[in-house]
Amino acid sequence: MIPFLNVMYEIYQETLTDPVWSHEAFTPPLISWNIGINDFTYASNIAPERSLCTVSFRPMPDQPIEKLMDRVRAAADEHGLILEVDHAAGPFFVPADAPHIQQMLNFAGQANAKTVSYASDAAMFGELKRMLICGPGDIVQAHTDDEWIAIDQLEKGTNLFSKLIQELCCE
Repeated sequence: MIPFLNVMYEIYQETLTDPVWSHEAFTPPLISWNIGINDFTYASNIAPERSLCTVSFRPMPDQPIEKLMDRVRAAADEHGLILEVDHAAGPFFVPADAPHIQQMLNFAGQANAKTVSYASDAAMFGELKRMLICGPGDIVQAHTDDEWIAIDQLEKGTNLFSKLIQELCCE
């Protein structure tokens, strides 16, 4: 596993420096790359019967993702590991000047849209039209061991979604 992890680290380092893996429309402009390891044991003096390495990345538009996946597959093969692709979806991206984005900005009382490089389920619904991601809270508080959202943010979100339903669904 360790030689494979070294290759994953090399690829990760490349995504930080090679312009192929960046997209200036996103904040931050870099591909997201996460590596997790599970040995299914809590004792440090026991050699586990197996280890699981999870590599997760979130592509952005116009990136040669298959080239990256080919390198991951080749590294797994070279080091005798079983590679399973759990799920894959293309990047989700909507230009900030799209009419429905501008409409949402008006509803939300915001001047500018923000494009971020983290995952959402939106990528799984690519056939839908006029998609966007909008919600209350701060991503910095999400996905942590003490994840939380402020009550005033929930109230703002509820008010915005109520307004959207009234304007777009109840004519």
